[in-house]
Amino acid sequence: TLPPASALMTAAATYFSQTSPRAMKNTKTLWIYNSTVAARIAIAGPGTANYWVPALAKSVTVMRNPLTDGFQLDLIDQFGVITSHVVAAGAQSPTFDIPDSVLQVGIITTATNTLSCALIFEIGV
Repeated sequence: TLPPASALMTAAATYFSQTSPRAMKNTKTLWIYNSTVAARIAIAGPGTANYWVPALAKSVTVMRNPLTDGFQLDLIDQFGVITSHVVAAGAQSPTFDIPDSVLQVGIITTATNTLSCALIFEIGV
């Protein structure tokens, strides 16, 4: 059997502060892009793309392009996946709380045409 085709995934991180009437929110956004546009493969397959959770992160929201793709978000501690959240195709991502023990998040798209996504972590300081 042939190994699956590989794709070059690139990522960039940015920091922002969002003001609101009640409080200021500090966020760190990890932008993930599928560099193989012609192939249009999934952002990640099961267990293949895990991303480190920034220090002091309290929650995460996932934005993806296109919105018509569903996804699964895995919260991972030192022993493995502790919980999984599934968001249906077309639905907006809710904000998921991150327990203190979580070290990584895994993102698995349910379609093969996701071009990019953003993991928006709220930093609690």
